[in-house]
Amino acid sequence: MTARELMDIVTQKALSELRLEGDGSIVRRSLFPELVTPSPLLARVLREQKPMLVEFLMYQHEADRLLLESTHRLAQAWPPGCPGLDEDAVWAEMEKQLTDAYWMVDLATLREAIERREEHVLAVFAAHRDHVRAPGKKIDRGRYDA
Repeated sequence: MTARELMDIVTQKALSELRLEGDGSIVRRSLFPELVTPSPLLARVLREQKPMLVEFLMYQHEADRLLLESTHRLAQAWPPGCPGLDEDAVWAEMEKQLTDAYWMVDLATLREAIERREEHVLAVFAAHRDHVRAPGKKIDRGRYDA
């Protein structure tokens, strides 16, 4: 069983969350204690898989930090009046790749996906600024070759 599969069981079946404490212990908190009876089997599996879970929770913490920092950088760079990226096919593909990279549980792969996404978005922002300075010029959202 992978860490992700175990985490899915914890969240979806046991309606709980796991949190890594500073001392390396894992705390399980039931999201709806009135709906779920604690499972001795799950508790045993969590104890047996603790090293894997600690590693995974540490990865998630760092990965989430990287994603938040990237999102903050993009938000800071967003030019006034620039439309959203919802209709940008390249953006959609990069978001998919970012999600896939996140679940590969490899920080180097995730960093590369974040970098590619930021490069694309910053190019879109630059094209928007150029368009605002030279109305009538077509905005080129670029091309992405995977």
